[in-house]
Amino acid sequence: MNKNELQSIQGKCENCGANLEYSINKKALFCDSCGSTVQVNDENKTAKHILNDIDVQNEQNDENVVNIFKCENCGADITLNSFEISKGCPYCESSNVIAIEDIVGLKPDKIVRFEFEKEEASKRFVAHIKKKFFVPRPFKKSTPKQNISSLYFSSFSFDADSHTRYNGRLYRYEKRNDEQVKNVFYVNGNLALKHRDILVESSSKLSQATLNYVLPYNLEKKVDFKQEYLLGFTVERYDNAFRDSVKSSNTIMKRDIENAIVNRYNADGVEELKTNIHYINRFYEYTILPVYFVEYEYKKKKYTTYMNGQTGKVGGKLPKSPIKIAFVSILGILIFAFFVFILPML
Repeated sequence: MNKNELQSIQGKCENCGANLEYSINKKALFCDSCGSTVQVNDENKTAKHILNDIDVQNEQNDENVVNIFKCENCGADITLNSFEISKGCPYCESSNVIAIEDIVGLKPDKIVRFEFEKEEASKRFVAHIKKKFFVPRPFKKSTPKQNISSLYFSSFSFDADSHTRYNGRLYRYEKRNDEQVKNVFYVNGNLALKHRDILVESSSKLSQATLNYVLPYNLEKKVDFKQEYLLGFTVERYDNAFRDSVKSSNTIMKRDIENAIVNRYNADGVEELKTNIHYINRFYEYTILPVYFVEYEYKKKKYTTYMNGQTGKVGGKLPKSPIKIAFVSILGILIFAFFVFILPML
């Protein structure tokens, strides 16, 4: 392992010398000691990068590097994993952010900031579960205590224009003589699509499936990345190789293309589909996004639910009532039996 000594930044209050942290509610750096605030000028000037295959192939890799920086407050050495950008000091609890020039690899371009604090996140979580039918009644009435943590995670946003030549077989269900018949038909043609803001997560703490739980983010509110926004938060740089994120964006765009072809013919599904896809005008942006982890225990089982830190959208597993699931299943069977067996005899 190689050691990499880094510089860090730490906000200090000019009035009392205490540490500054970014306040979500005040949208400014805030001193908890004397109540002072320092504004951070929001900007949105940086443009997206052209996706260059050569740059992807020559991507830097720092998996075998141990990053260390000195806490600006107490002087302690702080060790980061290779993906951390911001970390609180374990000795004096002050916030430290790696100086942007010391971040290995790609530098963040944009950030979508948290829009509400943890207390509000808890209220939104409780309101969300009360609307869910399959959640057990006791869980709704007495929601267990939650451990809510915030994370800024790394993602890449991709743009592209695609031109696709396709051929294959689709199918559509049609009703004939009171029966559902699968009608298979051949298709071929050309399709042009514009793909914008295709988000691919790149964090050690999330997966693409987890990101899909809390999408979408309103990227119109993103601003140019500044380290001041990170003071007081846990932040990770991208975990996956950038080339893997590019491949994931290709997979997502290909799925969107196939769905567009199916929708073009009002089909119900695909028997076989061959596509020849050509991408042009490809751009990318490295964006930091906010998410809350809501962790709790119910009937001795641990759960983690996710919440979009900008919009409040909740996703992930929740406790479910076996009785309600059984009731709905039986009701579905009875309705099916009525329409298939009883109604034709009436």
